[in-house]
Amino acid sequence: MRPWGQVGVALFVLITGYFLGGQETNFIKAWHRVDKLWVKTLVYSWIILICALIFHFVVFNKRDLLYAFFPVIFDEYWFITSYIVLILLTPILNIAIRKFDRKNSLILIGILIVFADIVPFIKNDGTPNAPLGNMFSVGAMLSPYLIGAFIHRYEFKLKMWQACAVTLFGAVLEYTWC
Repeated sequence: MRPWGQVGVALFVLITGYFLGGQETNFIKAWHRVDKLWVKTLVYSWIILICALIFHFVVFNKRDLLYAFFPVIFDEYWFITSYIVLILLTPILNIAIRKFDRKNSLILIGILIVFADIVPFIKNDGTPNAPLGNMFSVGAMLSPYLIGAFIHRYEFKLKMWQACAVTLFGAVLEYTWC
């Protein structure tokens, strides 16, 4: 993935955390947030499958067909699958955000940054052997979500040049490391 791709994912999830992190939610509401996305993913996957079969783009085996029919369950599109799992976890994450004070929130975010973002980033060999999965898993989305919720809850202010510097630093680090 290009450097701006992973940074873009983190920013998207951070914005999601900013807006959803302060809301009271339950698993029913979370499911209603993902059901339309799940259906759209199925439809797009099936359209791509039909086109590939009609125009003979690739040779399919049984595993490929199974993944195409159930793309979210089998992680065919890593971002959609991870994002859906993240949204389904929002009731639990939002309880933690409400119950933890500022210090404990920062400790939780720090732990997640180390084990869900830094370790998989350094390892980056495509294996899920990092504690919370690789860079393309829901684990990597937990800390940006909680950071967004933290910014919203505590009205954390960041100057534009600081935000640009952090984003640029992340992109440069990812580009030089990968």
